[in-house]
Amino acid sequence: MQAYVKPLMDAALFFPFIALALTLPFLIVQYRKYGYVNKLRAAVLYSMLLYMISAYFLVILPFPSSTDNCIREGSFWTYSQLIPFTFLSEIVNQTQTNFAQPSTYLMLLKERAFLQAIFNVFLTIPIGVYARYYFKRTAFQTGCIAFGAAILFEVTQITGLFGIFDCPYRLFDVDDFVLNTSGGLIGYFITPLLTFFLPRTEKLDEDVKLSQMTVGYVRRFIAFLIDSFFYTVLTGIVTFGIGITVYRNIIFTRTDTVIDWFLYAIISIVGVLIYFVIIPAISNGRTVGKWITRIHVVDDRLQANPHGRTITARSLFIRYGLLYSVLFGYSYVFGWILSFVTIPPLMHLVLFFAYFGIGGLLVLHLIVNFFTRDKRLFYEKWSRTRNVITEQKRHSS
Repeated sequence: MQAYVKPLMDAALFFPFIALALTLPFLIVQYRKYGYVNKLRAAVLYSMLLYMISAYFLVILPFPSSTDNCIREGSFWTYSQLIPFTFLSEIVNQTQTNFAQPSTYLMLLKERAFLQAIFNVFLTIPIGVYARYYFKRTAFQTGCIAFGAAILFEVTQITGLFGIFDCPYRLFDVDDFVLNTSGGLIGYFITPLLTFFLPRTEKLDEDVKLSQMTVGYVRRFIAFLIDSFFYTVLTGIVTFGIGITVYRNIIFTRTDTVIDWFLYAIISIVGVLIYFVIIPAISNGRTVGKWITRIHVVDDRLQANPHGRTITARSLFIRYGLLYSVLFGYSYVFGWILSFVTIPPLMHLVLFFAYFGIGGLLVLHLIVNFFTRDKRLFYEKWSRTRNVITEQKRHSS
């Protein structure tokens, strides 16, 4: 039993890290495909991820103590069982159960050959459940998927974890193809019993009204990260060009003069105007990040006209002017003063408290609005703009 418990414990330890690494692409796919994240769909998919990690760990663990694990020449045959249905003869030969006496059947649960066969069946039962409930596969398709999983398991074993170990360290058994495929089919046929109280997956989005949903901070933060990347690339290209043409230097890192600071400020401001004002004004409130996360900015005063433009360059200028002048502008001003203006130590202390005081107010403002229904921040309220989910147009048949 310990041989099964330890891999499952290791899988549980690895799962949070793998799930975290996949969270960003998962959210983006959900936003793009459905317009929002359904909690039940997320639970199903993350449970499937946990199952996949657990199943694979059960197949590959424990590892040999050394990669040089060959027993002798031809060790492949040592770790191979190529006669079909050998598991049946092993169960019959090793069991102390008298099949004519049902009262002895429970003895099978203590016998290694039977438990090994049952394990290989149970290993792929979840495949059948997920294939039928979530992916809507047929019985034949589910059997093929389970057989494919069995191939992956056996290839992993026969190759010594794809060449990491010199020789196989787990038994390659043709019976596993039968048992794993059978497990997938059993899972397929018992799915209605296991998912009786769950809603049908095709109806998960039936009553969802995207126009009435609020865009949360997680979604906006993902869009912000994507936009920050593209904005940095844009300003970086401009900075690189100036470094070559103005300073005749491929690497433009001079920030030791007022002129350098001024040039950086101009580049940053122009970059904000192009990326966050001009481009969204043309694309009706979308930046690259907002397009990927399927949201766009609208002006409350223009939302009543769904077939026309829902944002203006003026609204965008006010919105992002307020955001970036407060979010980054004050840091730039403080940095410029401390770099080029001679001030007494007491004024340094005042600037220090002012800098972190403004930052603290911004964080407090974010936290307070996190618990409100509207979730609009100061720059959105003052510009009378908001993020809304972009609804996909349905083409008539």
